[in-house]
Amino acid sequence: MILRRSLDRRILALALPAAGSILVQVIHRMVDMAWLRDLGTEAVASLTIATVSVWAFAAIGWFVAMGLTALIARYSGALQAAGSRYVAAQGLRWSLALGLLCAALGWFVAPLFFHASEADAGVRSAGLAYTRVYWGGGAFVLLQFAGDAIFRGHGNTRTPFKIAVASLLLNVAIDPLLIWGWGPIPALGVPGAALATIIATVFGAGLLFVALLRAGHLQRARPADADLRLNEATRLGRPALLGLDGSIFVRMARVGTPSMCASLLFNLILLEMLRVAHAAGGSAAQAGLGIGHQ
Repeated sequence: MILRRSLDRRILALALPAAGSILVQVIHRMVDMAWLRDLGTEAVASLTIATVSVWAFAAIGWFVAMGLTALIARYSGALQAAGSRYVAAQGLRWSLALGLLCAALGWFVAPLFFHASEADAGVRSAGLAYTRVYWGGGAFVLLQFAGDAIFRGHGNTRTPFKIAVASLLLNVAIDPLLIWGWGPIPALGVPGAALATIIATVFGAGLLFVALLRAGHLQRARPADADLRLNEATRLGRPALLGLDGSIFVRMARVGTPSMCASLLFNLILLEMLRVAHAAGGSAAQAGLGIGHQ
């Protein structure tokens, strides 16, 4: 009984901060909605559809996070510290590369969300700007996912949670400034909410990077094969263009792809729900669906 209670406490100590970090991401959108409601129904509806694009981007984040957490945990459990540090550094590199690619693709992909949901012109205009701003800063979003994953792989969920809360507090502080304007700061409306989120994410990603360096979880140089080989089937490679090791990406993808696909399927279903809501009650119904879904 004593052993069981001890295990329960240890599991909760890991699980509660991890769950809290996910909850923080939801609260970011709720804060945006709270500030945007005074701009009218169209503003909330535009954020609702833009949030689907945010979750679609998060699917890419889970692709990175799930794969990286699994790899780091295996190296950490095998006491292969050099391999763990190298994989972590590669995870950050691949996150940055994927984020920059998504930033470019986001400009062209963004209209698809609003076309699929049959959004009105006003909703489409504001939401399109939000989506493009968010995807434009996506490299920092993926870096934050990767940083969280590295700490989780080492069994540390408290540090990412604390940083997520700090990032949220910054978002809460600057959201109204960028949405409504103040002094020399122009009122940006719906896109201002996206910019506030990205600024807060840059702040959080920076804190995570510093924390990873201080914890000694990163190693730029590739270690010996023995430090990277977990078993005979371990795929090995070497850094190539931009220092990216393709073997690490493939190993991350084997774990992360199913989670990404499941998340993308969820977003496709939500887009269909938004289309049905628009047919039933226009932008007001889409806004209501967004609030209820959060």
